[in-house]
Amino acid sequence: MATKRKKQEHGGARKGSGRKPVADRKIMVALYVESSIISSMGGIEELRNACYEFLKLGHNNNNSK
Repeated sequence: MATKRKKQEHGGARKGSGRKPVADRKIMVALYVESSIISSMGGIEELRNACYEFLKLGHNNNNSK
């Protein structure tokens, strides 16, 4: 007869393993960009950095009003 296994209380074998809670979670947002724009920016990584900077600047400007 098979024995029942005790349910684990955390994510891994080591105490404290697993995802750590964060105050400001990231959320995936799908954004479709034309390949010509990606090329003109210098690649995906550069485009991503430019988007982050744009959003941060816009967010800071909206809070000051």
